[in-house]
Amino acid sequence: KEQVMLREATTFLKSAVSDKALKALDGDFADRMKMAQVAKNPDKEGMIGRGLSVVAAQNLTEDQKNFIQMYNQLVGTISGLSQLVRSGRATEATIERLKMELPNPVTVKDSRDAKERIQRILKEVDVAMQKGTFTGTDTKKDPQAVQDILRKHKVID
Repeated sequence: KEQVMLREATTFLKSAVSDKALKALDGDFADRMKMAQVAKNPDKEGMIGRGLSVVAAQNLTEDQKNFIQMYNQLVGTISGLSQLVRSGRATEATIERLKMELPNPVTVKDSRDAKERIQRILKEVDVAMQKGTFTGTDTKKDPQAVQDILRKHKVID
């Protein structure tokens, strides 16, 4: 079951790396803020925030709409890995860290940066598949462990 979940995550991440919707992240400040508003969790907004989200969503370009859909799918995929937490193989902090590393309109510089982020996550999931377990690493407790994994797989120098 764990390997199936990891393979599914890998499939979605590989697809995202080459998705043309990432070019929506090359837009100007106003475009990125519009996508950021739509990407917010509506449960954590008041009536005005929800209203702004509705207006922003109605004015998304096709690329922006596709990016938001891809982003939501990736968040769901990574969140699905949290089932592995219950078996003790991953820490909840690792799953949250992976979600935070997903490219979004607020935290990435551009589409190139987004691709690099997805590739780093993909490498981490690939390592988990090779090990046969998704142990994850809490970077606050062991920041060097993540660096070691990324160096081993030539993601960083």
